[in-house]
Amino acid sequence: MNTTEASARHPANVDEWNEEIFKRLLPDSVILMIYLVVGVLGNSVVLCIYIFRFKGNKQDRFFITALAFVDLMTTVTGTASSFSVNMLPVKFESGIACKVIHFVPMTLSTASASLLLVIAVNRYLKICKPFRKQITLYWKKFTLIIISGSSVLLSLPCFLFYGPKEIVEEKTNITGTRCTNIRGPWSHIEPLVFKSVMFVVAVAILFSLVILYILIGKQVFKHRNFNKKLSVHQGLNFSQVTNSSVPPSLSTAITHTTASFESISLPTETADHGTNRHCAQRDVGQRLEVRLTLIFMLISLVFIICYAPKITLMVYESRNESFWIELDLAEMGGYRFLYTLIYINNIVNPVIYGFFDRRFRQEVTSTFC
Repeated sequence: MNTTEASARHPANVDEWNEEIFKRLLPDSVILMIYLVVGVLGNSVVLCIYIFRFKGNKQDRFFITALAFVDLMTTVTGTASSFSVNMLPVKFESGIACKVIHFVPMTLSTASASLLLVIAVNRYLKICKPFRKQITLYWKKFTLIIISGSSVLLSLPCFLFYGPKEIVEEKTNITGTRCTNIRGPWSHIEPLVFKSVMFVVAVAILFSLVILYILIGKQVFKHRNFNKKLSVHQGLNFSQVTNSSVPPSLSTAITHTTASFESISLPTETADHGTNRHCAQRDVGQRLEVRLTLIFMLISLVFIICYAPKITLMVYESRNESFWIELDLAEMGGYRFLYTLIYINNIVNPVIYGFFDRRFRQEVTSTFC
């Protein structure tokens, strides 16, 4: 009995040591597989519906298909990379594989966050500046090229600062190899600078999203006040209400809001009489305002929850090269969960940008049911 307990506490070789850690990380690995299944299904459905089912101007759904594709790739590569690290916690010997499994997910995650920012800017222009020059399809495509190039450049240092590193089990003096942050022919400053830059980029995107959504939210509430005034003056001529009590820019904002968003496709109601048509636009605008407010809140909240833990851990591990090695098994499982929490953002995006769209739900129902 004592021998069994001793062998459980002290692995006899690196294989037993690796298996022991893998079992401790099994809950995190199961969560990663759930991320993979949900993310692949959700983003694939979004791509299928928006590419093959929705007809009309492709510009209206350009960014949402691009975001779904990036999120799909991020989910696949990110969860697979994290799962491989969990499977070989102390037996990861391939230097190239270790560098690639950090570089690819970081590139795609950066691209996904950048796309969120571009979408927010595009929505701000269409809601708050409807009469200004908008982002054309050409510039949207060009923006994707810029995002791809900048994401690759920002992630290239992964090939320098990640790789296999020997670690020693103190009690048994067994030597293993872990894919982790490494020190090359440089000081601690270079890795810390890299992680700090990634941290600053993530924080800048976060604050930009919050500011843009606050500005959009203010405009949405102005639309709501406009609708309330219309309700009060239902018995009056619509043009008189618009000219006398409401700024002209607000009288056209609902129409611009309804027609301009990439991520929401609401059916437009038509009527023979001008007043009925304006009332229909007002009702559509009211429903849209509620959805937009919820979407803005969810985007900001999910981004904060998902990105903050990983970026913080990245900066901290740059200061302490042995951070992952010094953790006990229980702590490692918790920190690995926080490290992979970022993939929830890629899973939730199809819900935020797709399933809040009534027309999207109708297409899903008619396609798969």
